[in-house]
Amino acid sequence: ETAPSETAPSAPTPGDALSASGELDRLLSLPDAAPVPALPPAVPPEVSPAAAAPRRLGGVVAVLVALVVGMGALVLWQQRTAAAAAEARASTAEAEAASARRDADAQAEAARVERDASDAADAARADAERQQAAARAFDAGYTATVWANSPGDGFLALRSGPTIGSGTRLLKIPHGDALALGGCLDPTTSPGGRYGAWCRARYAGTDGWVFDAFVSR
Repeated sequence: ETAPSETAPSAPTPGDALSASGELDRLLSLPDAAPVPALPPAVPPEVSPAAAAPRRLGGVVAVLVALVVGMGALVLWQQRTAAAAAEARASTAEAEAASARRDADAQAEAARVERDASDAADAARADAERQQAAARAFDAGYTATVWANSPGDGFLALRSGPTIGSGTRLLKIPHGDALALGGCLDPTTSPGGRYGAWCRARYAGTDGWVFDAFVSR
């Protein structure tokens, strides 16, 4: 048998050559190719929920730590404020107590001074009454003549009573002058250290008292 014949490629015709040349001219006449547009920015890959969970947990922990630290600072500030207020109150109370003690001490001292003054006045009145009673108890008759003997002062004081404290000085009897002497009280020691007795006396018509340690008989 005779095998089917294969179709042989046909040779290009003049028309095909002209067509190819025209296509080449068309391609050469095309404008330059447009620039390739830039690629859009890369989009970060989405984070999976499993990877985002630790980040959220860390944020919550940071917030809790901040809250705890803030509460601790607030409590510490409140404690310090309360301690300062208590210290101020204690200082004020101590100052008030000290002032009250000073006032009480001043009042007690004033009462003591007043009491001492009253006791001294009572003692002076009692002493004056005793002296007056003693003066009335003996005869006031002037039975002796004596002479003032006080060369240091130059005079002998004639007093209203038998004491230097309560008896005021009536006059000065010059040293060496004579005076009339009456009854005397019990001997005693004068404030100047001389031992003698207060006696009734009269000088220049004035009656009074002299201390006989300063007279000569």
